[in-house]
Amino acid sequence: MESLNTTLGELITSLYGEYISLYNDEEAAALATARTINALLADGTHDLEAEPPPRQESAA
Repeated sequence: MESLNTTLGELITSLYGEYISLYNDEEAAALATARTINALLADGTHDLEAEPPPRQESAA
């Protein structure tokens, strides 16, 4: 796997620029950027090689 040395700020700026070009709307671009960053951060919290956490039984 190839590693990239990109800061979070650079990633946000790049995504925002791409979304501005796509939507031609600052608010839509900001929302899309935030959603993308949130999804990337959420996905990055999981160790793909680790076993999944045990299922918790719901209180009935």
